[in-house]
Amino acid sequence: MKYLRFLRRRMNTKPSHGPIHFRIPALPHYSWVTWSSFGNFVGKKLINLLLSLQELESKPKERAQLVHEKKKQLTELRLRADKTVDEKFGLQHDIIASVKY
Repeated sequence: MKYLRFLRRRMNTKPSHGPIHFRIPALPHYSWVTWSSFGNFVGKKLINLLLSLQELESKPKERAQLVHEKKKQLTELRLRADKTVDEKFGLQHDIIASVKY
């Protein structure tokens, strides 16, 4: 939507409004021979790109896994602490719980 709004702007005096913005041609004018040779080249490049992308994505995933494990441990400790407090203090804990926000 924003890009189409940008394309509609046609003002020669304001630089951000363009002079005239042309649309992309509807059909690419390439022969099938060009595309067949181009496809082989793209396939090789695409494999290399995917391999490097997987390598780059692996580091944040490992870090996220560590953060998730730590969060799970902290949640488990908090639940265990709540359970021990309930067992130890019982009635007093109910009175304090009503004051908590």
